[in-house]
Amino acid sequence: MMTLIGVPITYYVILASRQMVNLWDGQTWPNRIIGFCLGVIVFGIMSWFLLKEPATLKTLVCLSLSFVILGIQLFWK
Repeated sequence: MMTLIGVPITYYVILASRQMVNLWDGQTWPNRIIGFCLGVIVFGIMSWFLLKEPATLKTLVCLSLSFVILGIQLFWK
């Protein structure tokens, strides 16, 4: 079952990565940084929502920095 699901998902991830590289004029680093920032943001939100982990000052600063880095990657040309 995992192979049936994993192979098409992998194929679409490869296609999406190719599209992102084309969007950023052949650069791969913006994809990596955007993916990292989105991962930090989603993990922070889900750990707060699902695990009821309190948002400490350290967590809020890290989330804020992730939003700033994401904004730089998306809007700085």
